[in-house]
Amino acid sequence: MKRFIYNSTGFTFCLLLINIALFLAVYHLYFKPYEHVDLSYKTYLLSDSHGLPLGNNDHVRPPDSTKHERTRIADSELFQISAQGLTPTTNNESLDMSLAINSFQIKNKKSGFFNFSSGSDSYVDMLRKLRYLIAKTDVERIIITADEHQLSPYREYSNNQDRSVHFTTLNDFPSLFAFLKIHFKRYIPLLNPKSRDIVRTYIESKSEEKRVPLPWYKVPVKEKDRRSKRRYWSQFRFKKSSEHLADHLKEIIALCKKHGIELVGIQYPLSDSYLKLISGKTFGTGTLFRQHHLRIYDFKELYRDNDKLFLNTDHLNEMGGNALSALLASKP
Repeated sequence: MKRFIYNSTGFTFCLLLINIALFLAVYHLYFKPYEHVDLSYKTYLLSDSHGLPLGNNDHVRPPDSTKHERTRIADSELFQISAQGLTPTTNNESLDMSLAINSFQIKNKKSGFFNFSSGSDSYVDMLRKLRYLIAKTDVERIIITADEHQLSPYREYSNNQDRSVHFTTLNDFPSLFAFLKIHFKRYIPLLNPKSRDIVRTYIESKSEEKRVPLPWYKVPVKEKDRRSKRRYWSQFRFKKSSEHLADHLKEIIALCKKHGIELVGIQYPLSDSYLKLISGKTFGTGTLFRQHHLRIYDFKELYRDNDKLFLNTDHLNEMGGNALSALLASKP
């Protein structure tokens, strides 16, 4: 009996050490970059990966990243959802996943806003960030994504709810059990498949030869169309919008109104190949903004004829992000 207790204690201690080591790795790779925010600003940009290229992000660039693309779109390229669960992608469109696992919060002193965007952020995540900002600082203006895909049901499983919990309190949850459940996944990575995938993806990326993806404007037309259709399918294959996400957007609107915060929507530039596919397709995001008499900066067709400003079919590259950031800074 004593030997059994001794062996069990030793085994439990080893598991504890492994869990601690895994948590520290996941925290530095996945959680810590997401949690950074500068509370000295009055205006904040809340968005998913489409907002990442805006501004200069050199100071948050992770080690060994290359100049050809610093933003590393982390949206749904890191994990593809299948019936079996989360699976790391290994296709060319995932770019460099050692960098994709990071989200980037960018200071843009020139334009006077803090880029609080993160790849895969949903309106659930953005609501949590907004509540945090209201509690911690005197925020006056929020620029928030109004892209149609934000109300697509795919955002219900491709999001950052495991990370944005950092910005919540017990009062943000319906029960103590719900609060503890999501924190359990965060602090016990051994039982969280996503945590293990993050570490594995990072290790695999370090062992692979660095590659520079072909610039979007040099990609053959047929290949552009193929990638655009694949992206379209992931976001717009659903017949109905997500009521769950729409409710959170409505709560964001109500919260801004309650606290006297100006709320402005932004729709990001899209490439010509993607615009042709989504023509007329909507989940009602823009409609919801207009129903509440909110302004939208509609940039969807801004760079339609300039593929040199795109990283892929629906994300700007660094040059495109800088151009849009300057334009956004000039908007009232």
